[in-house]
Amino acid sequence: MSEEKSVWEYISEEESNWLKRKLGVDPHDEKEQFKANLMVVGGMLPLCWSRARGFMDLMYHKAELREGDRVLLLGEDLTTSGHVEAARRRIGEKGELQVADYLLEGLETFESDVIERACAKFGDEYFDAVILAHGFHHAIDKDRAAREMVRVLKKGKRLVIAEMILASTFVLAEQDVHLQCIFEKAFLSKVFEAIAGRRLSLEEAKEWIGDPERDIPNVFSKYLSDISVHPWMGIVLVVGAKAR
Repeated sequence: MSEEKSVWEYISEEESNWLKRKLGVDPHDEKEQFKANLMVVGGMLPLCWSRARGFMDLMYHKAELREGDRVLLLGEDLTTSGHVEAARRRIGEKGELQVADYLLEGLETFESDVIERACAKFGDEYFDAVILAHGFHHAIDKDRAAREMVRVLKKGKRLVIAEMILASTFVLAEQDVHLQCIFEKAFLSKVFEAIAGRRLSLEEAKEWIGDPERDIPNVFSKYLSDISVHPWMGIVLVVGAKAR
């Protein structure tokens, strides 16, 4: 069975020539394909969070941050997305904010141990809150990452995770051939291929992302109490407290 062609290979010579003439772009050039993908996925999280400020406020409200608290903030693109400023504003100058951003700490592949490496720098029950803003799906060993996040959290304090939900996006892509093609061009081509080292199928991407509404509470149920789940427009907020 021959390998299915990439979405870029379906661009005809006639369309390719038209794009070159009108836009000065060669759609069969891999560098141009990468740039096109980057235009879609680059800056995605900061843009999403700019439209979800109310949900971000809920996130930090649920963390129960107070002036002078010690906070561990983990995630992706945290400064540009507004999370660093949101946390600092709530803990004030007397507070301590430790930040580990996937984009700065070495996210070279889909899977990473950034969470474990960040937590390993601190002793047991050091933080008043642990917050993860996107990125739990990157953890190589999710149970170990969860254990470490809870280990550095003080008893009775909150752990808050915001994660993307792509389940509805995958469902729509599976039901609409136009959306499927757009989705594959945007997310399953050159940008993700560069990270994964190979072209992904929709099913492989779906398995990688998983179902955070189900998966995150399941992983943390062994370590946290009073877990609550709050989904909103493609983001899910999972909140739990470390037992006293």
